[in-house]
Amino acid sequence: MAFENWSDGRSVHSLFDNRQGLRQCAGCKDFFLESEATYIGRLSSYESQRQVAPNDIDIPAFLRRDADGESSNQKSALIETLAKQEPKTWLGNLKHWWNKKLSTEKTQSYPSENESFKEESPQYPRLQSVFDSDLATILEKPHSYSTELIISARKLYWMYLNDPYRATARGFIKKGKDPYEAYRPTDLQIENMQLLALMISESSEDYLRSNLAELYRELGEFDKSIHLLQQRASLDIEAETILNAAKDGISAPVPIKYPHQKNH
Repeated sequence: MAFENWSDGRSVHSLFDNRQGLRQCAGCKDFFLESEATYIGRLSSYESQRQVAPNDIDIPAFLRRDADGESSNQKSALIETLAKQEPKTWLGNLKHWWNKKLSTEKTQSYPSENESFKEESPQYPRLQSVFDSDLATILEKPHSYSTELIISARKLYWMYLNDPYRATARGFIKKGKDPYEAYRPTDLQIENMQLLALMISESSEDYLRSNLAELYRELGEFDKSIHLLQQRASLDIEAETILNAAKDGISAPVPIKYPHQKNH
């Protein structure tokens, strides 16, 4: 679900772009993958819901009440009952840092060997997505992060470096020209694609196979791309699009057209 979907993985105006799971801590400014986190949650959702707790009120019965005949005593009783409810643990079993009393209580959700969880009223920093401007900084220190994180960063960098072509291609299409003629990868693009292809080829993750085939294709290694995809028992729309472009000798990123987009 996006305005545009491309063979290199870029989704333009996507309803949900998880940025390859790459995140930055707003506290320490370090980068990490969501899959590498031990405790994680979304503060934006948490802050809007933290005062709403499960309760023993019969909600359906309350909604069916005669609103016009409801007495002020009934309202007061409901408010008093809700106020007594203690908020439950949030996503990730983090401590209730907004409530000093609850935050100092010991619960089974806190690993006893991790002393950091026993601090009184800890402040949990916000997380934010990694911006394109941060990618070069990450890739300058590849040994400081996991292989999986660097693969995610290089994939985002690959998409980012292809964005100028996408802008040019849209202009060519409006003028009735062949957009693929505008694809001229820079030395930086080629280096990043080669390094990413090497890392993916050494990975055991099968879901990266289409990425590898696309990298081969954009590097002009069409035979490698075709051979890799033809080894698969079945092809999804993305893989089929990449295979057809490789057979046609097209090295530029190509749009992915899903069934619901055929008439647009």
